[in-house]
Amino acid sequence: MLLPYQRKISDFIFDSVSGAFNLNEKRCNILSAVTGAGKTVILTRIIDLIINSHLGKNKEICFFWVSNDPHLNKQSKDKIKLHCNTLENNLVILDN
Repeated sequence: MLLPYQRKISDFIFDSVSGAFNLNEKRCNILSAVTGAGKTVILTRIIDLIINSHLGKNKEICFFWVSNDPHLNKQSKDKIKLHCNTLENNLVILDN
């Protein structure tokens, strides 16, 4: 369950991505938040919104989640599986 501010920022970023796609623009969205703010949950919701919207319907989409910490990669994968049923069986961790 997302907190109201997490839902608000994920909707805002999704709308920005969707708007850029519809206008054929290049746009960079950056999410910066303090530890514990729920960045993984917010980005997971954005991914889920993209996959289940007109942006992702009937398309093969790949998202890369990058960090330099194997523990953080596993932690992120577990959170994504918990919060996004769309991806639960399609998550792969690539090691060095």
